[in-house]
Amino acid sequence: MKRVPVSEVVEINPRLPAAQRKSGDQPVSFVSMADVSEGGFVVTYQTRRKSDVVKGYTYFGRGDVLTAKITPCMQNGKAAVLDAMPHEFGFGSTEFHVLRPKQGIDARYIFHMIWSPYFRSAAELSFTGTAGQQRVPTDFFNRFEIPLPALSEQKRIAGILDQADGLRRKRQQALALTDQFLRSTFLDLFGDPVTNPKQWPVVCLNDLFVEMKYGTSTKCTESRDGDALPVLRIPNVVGGQVNRENLRFASLPNNETAKLRLKVGDMLFVRTNGNPDYIGRCAVFDGGDATLFASYLIRARIGKDAKCRAHFLKDLMSFPTYRSVVLRVARTTAGNYNMSTQGLKDLRLPLPPTALQDRYLTIANHMNGLRTKASSDSQHLDALFDSLVQRAFRGEL
Repeated sequence: MKRVPVSEVVEINPRLPAAQRKSGDQPVSFVSMADVSEGGFVVTYQTRRKSDVVKGYTYFGRGDVLTAKITPCMQNGKAAVLDAMPHEFGFGSTEFHVLRPKQGIDARYIFHMIWSPYFRSAAELSFTGTAGQQRVPTDFFNRFEIPLPALSEQKRIAGILDQADGLRRKRQQALALTDQFLRSTFLDLFGDPVTNPKQWPVVCLNDLFVEMKYGTSTKCTESRDGDALPVLRIPNVVGGQVNRENLRFASLPNNETAKLRLKVGDMLFVRTNGNPDYIGRCAVFDGGDATLFASYLIRARIGKDAKCRAHFLKDLMSFPTYRSVVLRVARTTAGNYNMSTQGLKDLRLPLPPTALQDRYLTIANHMNGLRTKASSDSQHLDALFDSLVQRAFRGEL
């Protein structure tokens, strides 16, 4: 199939027509970089007065294709077709390139070509500018080639990719709805953990934990040699669960191994990171291979008589409103946020009856099962979409 540079089939960064250059008060659409989703669509079209945006912003029209030119927005997939723009033309961030399809060229076909991993990889190699302010130069579109079938074929290919992408989005929405349902269930049963509207007894974590300990600072390796054991690190504490991908391994003396070996029901807390969103992130160890944990984590064990379920406590401490309480015990040192075992012990929280905790966990386990299936389906659809994009880019779809 014939391949052509992108610049042969689109007008790059078209200029505002002379008749529209005079300022006026008519409403026009406005799209900031934040308005464009990494999922390949415009989340929100703003409305501005033309006189406020006609100078100093990028011009585009309905039906044009936008793609971010600055790092990391370009690599993250900020691009969209402006087919639903409410006004005939608009303005937006100067960090967009605008592609206006020429006659006989389908806009959504062009979108999928420049939203592909091939485009992003090649565009990244062509970056100009200094670190942190690198951009895709305009002349890159003179060099980057795409397959060019007939218009009917362009529309057919774009339709297939649109349908596959639509299925991906539905699965992603299902995952988000699962999380929203669990938060709503938590609120219905327990109320907000910060305001405690149901007036549950308030306890300190120090009253619940019988042991808190920092992990090993021994250097870990990617390969498991000899008697080395897996070591859980910050990247392994994800979404309230222990993720065993990209494990590292370490060999420790027997006495230290015995002290740091995790048991079922142990809680792991992230205690230090440059990003405050990581502080206090927690997971429950549900078993598996004999496992240790790294020094950036705190292991906490709940006492047998504490009347608190580890998974309930994990969800409470991860609840959006309670995150502010967790961050209050973190201190900053040399750009890092740090939470000590004492800071963790001092946290106070409401503790509902164990029967109600168990009722919530039954619902949560069911929803997490659905979430796992939806996540697996989502990964399958991602792989299918990527395969279709590869075939389209090779002119084989």
